[in-house]
Amino acid sequence: MEDFYAHIEDYKLGLLEGELLEAFERQMAEDASLQLAVENFDVAKGISEALLEVDMMETLRGLKEAEKATKLSDDAVVREMERKTTGGRSAEKFNLSRWIVAASFVGVLVFAGWWVMDWKAEREFREFVLDNYEWPVDFDATKSVDTIDMNDFEKGKYYFKVNDFEQSLLFLQRHLAIEKEDQLLSQGYEWLGAVFTKMDKKEQAINALSRSNEQKAFVNLQLYDVNG
Repeated sequence: MEDFYAHIEDYKLGLLEGELLEAFERQMAEDASLQLAVENFDVAKGISEALLEVDMMETLRGLKEAEKATKLSDDAVVREMERKTTGGRSAEKFNLSRWIVAASFVGVLVFAGWWVMDWKAEREFREFVLDNYEWPVDFDATKSVDTIDMNDFEKGKYYFKVNDFEQSLLFLQRHLAIEKEDQLLSQGYEWLGAVFTKMDKKEQAINALSRSNEQKAFVNLQLYDVNG
């Protein structure tokens, strides 16, 4: 089984390619822990480098103490330093990978459980809202494919019906910015709440629905109030 954690550094440096790159990204999409390890790589690397620096300083301190205690010759000290330093370099890659995995594991223990549960709760909440939402209805919204003669409100409803929510949002906001008639404002905010719901913008949806007097808007607002 491929150890994808061992490839994190190469992935961050853009050195993975071909089938290994594809396999790594597929695994990352499925494995929240691996994704978290990738996201926290720089922090983990900084920790590992700091630890390596501490190890080197301890080595130097040990050599100085050994020199004083045993009065090693200058050549012996140099040889000992070279041995320690070379050994440290040869183990650096291993130590770096070890500390990256360790730091990532700690991060997973602290954050992954909360993140996964929060993500799952948000997804279930969104699915609940979408399944129970009472969408506004206008059977004439897509009666014409020509929007030239439509006003902003009609265009907003038209684009909502064809699932172009960015365009729908644009025209509904323009409609609400200039409309003066209370009923049309109420209906506009009802549709705006539906657009924000489709776009997964919870707070904006609540704000729009709360400004509408339509019965469906009130019902839909309860979905957020009870389960938000």
